[in-house]
Amino acid sequence: MIKYRVILTRYKGQIMLTYMEDDKPLEIRFFRDDNYPIGTIFLARVSQIQKNIDATFLELPDGSTGFLPGTSHTCGSFIPVQLLKDGTKTKAPRFTDELSVAGRYAVVFNKKGSIRGSSKWDVAERKRLLKELKQEEDLPDKLVVLRTNALSAGLYDIVNEIRELAAKLDRIEQIADKRTKSVLYRPAGEWVTSLLSIYTDKLDEIVTDDRDIYAGLSELYPDEMRENMQILLRMYEDDYPLYKLYALEKHLKEALEKRVWLKCGGFLVIEQTEALVSIDVNSAKIQGKTDKENTFLTVNLEAAKEIARQVRLRNLSGIILIDFINMEQAGHGSEVLETLRNALLTDPVKCEVHGFTSLGLLEMTRMKGRKTLYEQTRYISDDEAVSGDKRSV
Repeated sequence: MIKYRVILTRYKGQIMLTYMEDDKPLEIRFFRDDNYPIGTIFLARVSQIQKNIDATFLELPDGSTGFLPGTSHTCGSFIPVQLLKDGTKTKAPRFTDELSVAGRYAVVFNKKGSIRGSSKWDVAERKRLLKELKQEEDLPDKLVVLRTNALSAGLYDIVNEIRELAAKLDRIEQIADKRTKSVLYRPAGEWVTSLLSIYTDKLDEIVTDDRDIYAGLSELYPDEMRENMQILLRMYEDDYPLYKLYALEKHLKEALEKRVWLKCGGFLVIEQTEALVSIDVNSAKIQGKTDKENTFLTVNLEAAKEIARQVRLRNLSGIILIDFINMEQAGHGSEVLETLRNALLTDPVKCEVHGFTSLGLLEMTRMKGRKTLYEQTRYISDDEAVSGDKRSV
């Protein structure tokens, strides 16, 4: 029976979250201990408006600068804004004035709207849950986006959380009317938000060797909730390091390399360019087989499944072009296409497979969100950097 496990540990100055299916990592994420995680809501002063680039610049409570798209605000006014994206050396942090707060089952926005579910859900399940929620009375008149975990939750819990989150948003807006520059809302650490995005029906165990993280997990998943969800929370206290026990360093190094070997003897080459991600499928060690058509089909089918895992593991996004090994039979191409589509269904990030181009390349897209794994590891200082090909993704 497949076992799904989350491992949380501190690795070279950062919090490392690894989501594993048996001994294979599906996701590796890094988080800094940040005073202002993504989702923090500030009351900021509008310091400058530049209509030529449709931008508003903000002065934050600590004196730093933020960027807000649009020019609908008045220079010198104080407005509540929410951090969407951290700044870089060349770009200021990006903000939005559409505030939201997230819970275990839902995200509630400070604007009017309906209750929505993910398009990736089973259609019948989505319709059932939305119908039940619409029959509830006194739900707040706000846009609500349900998270994946709502499918396995009770209606009572979902409704209560929506009301609590809406009330929290109302309090934030009330406070904003009475203050100048300040922090209005600071969400839990990003690792908490990330953990909540993992579907609890595919989570058997959470393991950590850090007492602060364990305390946070105990609050996040109280005893009764863990018992209902059948999730084991474990504090690892052995002298042998946790990251070595689960070979996390090895998995991380492999996830940063260009070449990925397949069990059948073939391999993938994954490269990131400015415009897109290219993935090349190679038959390598099995080229000498006599029945080339079936050999190439075998390699391509395994490659399709592994590509779905790798784009999620490395958090690749945008346009992805895949050069499968050429096959003669048209039906084999359709089989590879269907295998890839099915393998991508478990990815929580929206993916679309667009089919083969006129040049025989398979084109797919994956929604952009957080940084790629390669970009996340760049926060590790140079003397601590994980070894691997610098051109890898």
